Amino acid sequence: MIERNSCNDIEYVIYRPEQYADIKKLPVVVLFRAKPEEWFQARQDSSRGKRNAYLVISDLISKGFVKPAAYLFPTTCSDDESEFYFCDDVRATDKMKSNDVFMTRELFENHLLPTVCEQYDLDVTKVSLDGFSLGGYTSLVYSFLSPDKYLSTGSFDGAILDYSFDNIEVNPETSSDLRFDFFPYIFDGVPSLTEFEKIDPINKIKTDQGIPKNLFISCSNSNAENSNKPRVLRLKAAMEEKEITNHAESTIIDPNSSHEWFWVDEYLYRCLPFHTHILNA
Repeated sequence: MIERNSCNDIEYVIYRPEQYADIKKLPVVVLFRAKPEEWFQARQDSSRGKRNAYLVISDLISKGFVKPAAYLFPTTCSDDESEFYFCDDVRATDKMKSNDVFMTRELFENHLLPTVCEQYDLDVTKVSLDGFSLGGYTSLVYSFLSPDKYLSTGSFDGAILDYSFDNIEVNPETSSDLRFDFFPYIFDGVPSLTEFEKIDPINKIKTDQGIPKNLFISCSNSNAENSNKPRVLRLKAAMEEKEITNHAESTIIDPNSSHEWFWVDEYLYRCLPFHTHILNA
C-alpha cells in the first residue's frame, strides 16, 4: 500500500509493503528530502535510469535483505520548492517568502510521526531516520536533538552546515550555496555561534552532548565546488576522534559516485538492510 496523505497540512507518502500486511505495529524508516516525489520519480535526474525507491525496496524485500518495516516520506519544503525547512525550528516566519505550513522537529515528533503511526498501525517506538542532502542534515539534526528517540540514523551526502563557511559575516567571500542569509527564517538571521551550536551535530559530538545510537553516514565522492563531501568528512573526523562507530562500510560510497539519484538508490541498498535489522532486533 502506497498512500499520499497529510498531517497539519504537511504532505507525506507512506509505503506499507503488501508483504507485511498481516504484521501489527510495523517499525518505520523515515526518509527525508524536499518532497516525496523525488524518491519515486525514476527520471528525477538523468543518472537514475528506471529505478526509484519503491523498486529498490521491493527488490530488497524479494531478496530477503531487509526485515519488515514501513517507509515514511515527509515533505520538508514549500509547495513551489523555493524554501526548505530542514532545521529544528523556524523562528522568523515574517521573513518567509511563502505562506505554506512548514515542518519543524516539534511538529514531526509530536504530531506527524505519532499520527501516521496510529493511522497505519506502525510502532512509534521503533523508528529510524535517514535522508539525502538537506534531508540527510534533517535526519542528523532531529536525532542529535532527540538521541534516545530513534533506533538508528543515517545520512547520505548530508548538507551539514558549517558556521564559518556558510556565514557571510565571518567569510564575506564564501562560495557556499547554503549561506545562513539564504535561510533567514531558520535562525532569524545569521545566528550567533551559541545558537548555531545548539543544533550542530558536530559540536554535539565534540562536547559529548548525547550521541544517537547506530549512525550510518555516507557521502558521494563529488569534488564539485559546493560538494557536500567536505561537510560529511568533518562529521566523520569528529566521530573518529570520539571513537563513535560509523556503521556504513565506507564513508565514501564509491570512488565514481556523485550527488545524483543513482547513488541515492545505491545508498538505499546499503542503509535499509542496516536500519530494518536494527528495528527488528
